[in-house]
Amino acid sequence: EATGNMPLVLDFMRRKPADFDVLSGDDNMTFPLICLGGAGVVSVASNLIPAPIADLVAAALGADIEKARRLHNRLYPLFRTLFIETNPVPIKAAMAVKGLCKATYRLPLCPLTAAHQQELEAVVTRRGEATDVFLQIVPTYRYFGQALYNLGRAQEALKSPVATETFRAFLSAKRGSDDPLVADAK
Repeated sequence: EATGNMPLVLDFMRRKPADFDVLSGDDNMTFPLICLGGAGVVSVASNLIPAPIADLVAAALGADIEKARRLHNRLYPLFRTLFIETNPVPIKAAMAVKGLCKATYRLPLCPLTAAHQQELEAVVTRRGEATDVFLQIVPTYRYFGQALYNLGRAQEALKSPVATETFRAFLSAKRGSDDPLVADAK
């Protein structure tokens, strides 16, 4: 289901046969659709962030509605941005920003407009909020402490307004551990 037309979705979900699975075809409708009885998503965003999408779907299907809602709200700006122009151009551009592919396009596709490219880069790089993804979406900080530490150091060097928060979050997540990065960060 990719119409984005909520009245149509509500009517369809109410009338569908019990043995008929409905998948969201629009990342930003995944959470609401699953709450209405949907079975999952055919996701564009999962090309860029597979683990958070899998976590969102698992939480929603597992009836952990609060966690699913938090994940949905955190990811929603990315979902919206991945459709600022015709698919698949924005997802390819986002993947190129992250170094996962080259930003090459074959006709009839063409690169994003300059304004949309800036908007996409701001959302994909989160302008200093990348730690938020690590700390609040999935517990990857357990595995990527060095990445968080380096991110905090980079933000500090750039005089980013969120550098202090990054370090607070990092230290809070690691409090009580023997991690040598914590001692250096302090």
